Amino acid sequence: MGRKFYPLLRLILYFSPRPKSDPAKRNFSRILAISTTAVGDTLLSTPGFTALRRLNPHARILALIRDRYASMFLNNPDLDGIIPLKKGWAGFIENLKAIKSENFDAAFVFHTSDPTPLGLAALAGIPFIAGKSLHPSFDAFFTLRTYPDYNRHTIERRLAIFKLMYPGFTDLPGRLVLPQKKEAADRIWEKLRPTVGCSLDQGPLVGLQPGASRIYKMWPKERFVELGLRLLAAAPHLSLFILGNSTEAALGQDLLDGIGAPGRVFSLCGKTRIEELPAIISRLHFLITNDTGSLHVAIAVGTPTISLFAATDPHSSGPYQDHERHIVISKPKPCGTNCVHKKCPHKPSCMTQISVDEVYRRAFEMLLIHTCRLDLQTQKRISSNQ
Repeated sequence: MGRKFYPLLRLILYFSPRPKSDPAKRNFSRILAISTTAVGDTLLSTPGFTALRRLNPHARILALIRDRYASMFLNNPDLDGIIPLKKGWAGFIENLKAIKSENFDAAFVFHTSDPTPLGLAALAGIPFIAGKSLHPSFDAFFTLRTYPDYNRHTIERRLAIFKLMYPGFTDLPGRLVLPQKKEAADRIWEKLRPTVGCSLDQGPLVGLQPGASRIYKMWPKERFVELGLRLLAAAPHLSLFILGNSTEAALGQDLLDGIGAPGRVFSLCGKTRIEELPAIISRLHFLITNDTGSLHVAIAVGTPTISLFAATDPHSSGPYQDHERHIVISKPKPCGTNCVHKKCPHKPSCMTQISVDEVYRRAFEMLLIHTCRLDLQTQKRISSNQ
């Protein structure tokens, strides 16, 4: 629901009777896990789902996940099902009915950008609500709560509630969970074959993720173009795949037009479904990406990455597992502003600190790791630039 409904929601919650909760309760039989923002943020909550399953092995655990992304998490082994979060008052009522019908005895709030999911949990009469509080004005609806410590990685912030509730539980999970079946990946790539031709069989497949949720997190598209041109020159059999959603189709076309090379560069922006993204990324040799959802998908499915940070902090939202597979290129924020807000008060130029040469050198290392054939002159030229 829009923000204009928040005061009304607070009023409804204030006057709605709720069951008394026992802050000391630790064993639950029916649990709602709440993570209702974008793909990356929901993936960063999956260690929390794993923790819930380890601590409550026989419980029925469902997740409230934004409807457009819910299909990506249907195979999560720690969940018994998903309730898709829908928009508007009609969606709110539908969600409320679905949650009430499950008779949950606990809800864990891992991440949400608005209080609607908390309102759903409270109005559904869930007696025990724990997790990260969005704002002090909503603290009264929590049985146990934590506040985000932005000096820690996002995963650690999501798991903080378990340290509070279970001091002896030291085996906290940290891996992102996104199971993939080889057969499903094969089917998706076969569906793409008429578009990409024989590129799938000839050489390394490298992904480019030029978009992000905010412009201040985006490396300039002109630099992606220059990088693409240099990669194609370095590896004669390499193919580039530009990733993005339908709103990034124009950006993908700009890269496609700038790099050229028909038959070796392909834009998949807006051409695949969200649930197909993990299978696509799982077949890439590596992905060059901004700080966005595709980065976390790649980490989850085991695809190496080169991630670019300046406005955001990789210690907060960068790779948390398999560090040997992932290269992080990070620069300090020149303005010193804390970029946790959705709008940048400055002209967002901090990502221009990352040069094409720097990304190219690290990509070349990735190509060597994956045994790409490079002609001798190219190897000498790259070595002289290092």
